[in-house]
Amino acid sequence: MSRTDIDDIKLLEAEFAEAMQRMYAVGNGLDAYRRKLEAGRSAVPVAAPPMSAPPTTGTPVPAAPPAHAAPVPPVVPEPATAVPPSAVPLPTGSPGTSRGGGTSRGGEPSRDWTASETYAAPTPWWQREGMVVRLLGAAGAGVLLIGVALLLRYAIEAGYIGPAARVTLAGILAVGLIGVAARLHRDPQRATGAIAIAGAGYATAYLDLVAITTVYEWLPAAAGLALAGLVGLSGLVLARAWGSELLGVITVAGAALLTPWVGDKDEVLIAGFLVVLALAAWPAQLGHRWLGLHAVRVAPATLALCVAADGGHHPAILGWAVAFAALELGAAVLVTRLESRTTLLTPTLALSALPLTLAATAAGMRVWIVAAVAAAAYLGAAFLARTRSAEGLLAVAPWAGGIGTVYAVIAVGEARLVNWTEPGLLALACAYAAAAHLIPRTWLRWSSVATGVIGLLAFLPILVNVLVKSRAGDLGGAELVASALVVALAVLLPAQVGAVASLVAGQRAELANAGMGAVGSAGDAGKVGKAGDAGDAGAAREPGGASNGGAWGWLTWPLLLAGASAFVVTAAVMVGRTSDRATGGFVVGHGLATLLWAVAAAYLLMHGLGRSSNASRSLQVGLALAAVAVVKLLFFDFSVLDGIVRIVAFIGAGLVLLAMGTGYAKALERARAGRPAPRQYAERSAPPESISRPE
Repeated sequence: MSRTDIDDIKLLEAEFAEAMQRMYAVGNGLDAYRRKLEAGRSAVPVAAPPMSAPPTTGTPVPAAPPAHAAPVPPVVPEPATAVPPSAVPLPTGSPGTSRGGGTSRGGEPSRDWTASETYAAPTPWWQREGMVVRLLGAAGAGVLLIGVALLLRYAIEAGYIGPAARVTLAGILAVGLIGVAARLHRDPQRATGAIAIAGAGYATAYLDLVAITTVYEWLPAAAGLALAGLVGLSGLVLARAWGSELLGVITVAGAALLTPWVGDKDEVLIAGFLVVLALAAWPAQLGHRWLGLHAVRVAPATLALCVAADGGHHPAILGWAVAFAALELGAAVLVTRLESRTTLLTPTLALSALPLTLAATAAGMRVWIVAAVAAAAYLGAAFLARTRSAEGLLAVAPWAGGIGTVYAVIAVGEARLVNWTEPGLLALACAYAAAAHLIPRTWLRWSSVATGVIGLLAFLPILVNVLVKSRAGDLGGAELVASALVVALAVLLPAQVGAVASLVAGQRAELANAGMGAVGSAGDAGKVGKAGDAGDAGAAREPGGASNGGAWGWLTWPLLLAGASAFVVTAAVMVGRTSDRATGGFVVGHGLATLLWAVAAAYLLMHGLGRSSNASRSLQVGLALAAVAVVKLLFFDFSVLDGIVRIVAFIGAGLVLLAMGTGYAKALERARAGRPAPRQYAERSAPPESISRPE
């Protein structure tokens, strides 16, 4: 016999009753143990409290066996009868109290528990444990480091003490601060204050090395950078050992913010010091979610590299920028490939990649070469990175893919190939759309839409040349290739636009439902948003079809006709140019384009009648295209075309429209005759079986 819903409810009630019995048993045990401790403390004998049975929901509680009795097998509770939810008691106080007046399990009078005793009020931020100590420590460390910077740099102008004494005093101060912090950290009550002291000590040591290398030039640049890396690494090792992000933030932020102030003679060397500090601090983040440390170590290095690259011709700055971006990208991908709890502030990948083009200009390198290499690296990282569900907006692949797409567009735009920039951008858009069709990832879809928009905007000047008769001489091979790529993009792009639109709609629905508290609806909206990421395997199978981008399938036909018309006109111009008749080729090309529009409209109308899935959309697009063809004939071809071409265009388009009208009427009649009646009407028209028809 199959189980019913009532049986499931009874089973759940029995399990709930058993769980309540166990909770009360644990509460009785804790109450008895507490009384035993209180009795031992006061040295007053207390009788064993009686164990009162809690209210039940139908499941018997096995009594405790007496001492020295034979073991009693456990009693299996039988399923309880259905009880309304209000009949199930819920404990509202501690295990030793009852709800309302009466006596507790120990026989003492009980009292009511109020909401203020059960739910504590939130503690103000200044009363939280260690908050004031952290604030005072950070402020003290900042003031101390400013004083150290003044000692190392501006004491030179006043001539207080010699350079050696300044450096020695700063070194002694750094060692002393670190030693005091290590001693204070042994005391748990003063461990929080020790963190700020240690951070100030390591930052002081780093600034001391910066002054020795850049201001006094007592150490070669390589040696100074190596020692600075060791100092920064040791400070972050201590932060990792103590499990304190604050120590790492004070160490890195203090050193990074004051390094340009201490030694501003060589901007490239200062940028190198900050890059070394950023790279040395990276291992401290492994296994942690230290987003603040990630931000303070990347942002100063990025700013220093940009300032140094903008300062003039510095070939070395490109090496620092490439090393910084490469190590940041490689570390991010490595974290995704390893099974770790590390969470990175992934948007900083964009910061680390920002100085590359500026550094290429400062180094005298061709920007498009650096951009192409960067695009290949970041796109490769996007495909290699593994996305974990807990990362959300901090996933590596979308950020790396977006940065790679930006550099790919920069590489094509900066190549400066004569008349071939537009075809290059359109080819890039087609490549992204095809990749998003084969590998349905969200970042690829967004990139395909972005590059598609950029490519189509670049195609607009070519479209203007196609429409203006005086510019027919500007049309050539590059324009012909660009027109063919627009035709390809018309087939590939609408599916990705539809997928992105569904993602945006799903995210909006999630936000709206989250604001209204509709958890179930938000889950459904999340399914809508994830549908685009699952991929549209057959999204671009048929131009203009319902599967082609869903509601965005109409986008296929404007792009297709624009690209095909531009291709026909450009090809006709190129043919006419061979006989020095480019203008004649322009006229012939537009006549053929008009006929092409009329034929396409006829195809859509006939094609829509034979289909049931997207017949309405095909008919609408076909009628709209026929109307556009008529408008082109009357307002463009009538004034631009001349001679026999204009006559042929009007007669040919008219014949096509007439044939389309008569053929549509016949096809519609055949479609109605061969189409089965709807099910509900067929059922209504069929006579009942119980009624016999007359012979």
